[in-house]
Amino acid sequence: MKRGDPFASEFAVQGYLESLAQRFVSAFDANCYLYISRSMDRFDLGAHGDPVALFRRATLEHALVIGVQTDLLFSVNEQQAVAGFLESAGVTTRFAPLSCIEGHDAFLVDLGTFGREIGSFLQSS
Repeated sequence: MKRGDPFASEFAVQGYLESLAQRFVSAFDANCYLYISRSMDRFDLGAHGDPVALFRRATLEHALVIGVQTDLLFSVNEQQAVAGFLESAGVTTRFAPLSCIEGHDAFLVDLGTFGREIGSFLQSS
């Protein structure tokens, strides 16, 4: 960190975000990432029809839905609703609300918590 640099990293998360940014720059064209991000932000399951009917047509047997309590992009309430739609469609569903402080990117950082949840689900399915 250079002294007097107003944009120097102050927090550990800034280094993490910078490393992610460098990976994105080398892996994606910026315009592609903008379209992927926009598609993700604007996706609405309900716009594709009744969610329960959609999940019935998918013929899933088991599902794990993980919600992160600090995720501001896909809230725990939204994830719980998806789990409810799956259940209503006859899919045996496990909903796991996780309390990770990393928010939306928790699955990239908190591998232990996610690994335990996913491993437990796979062993029981």
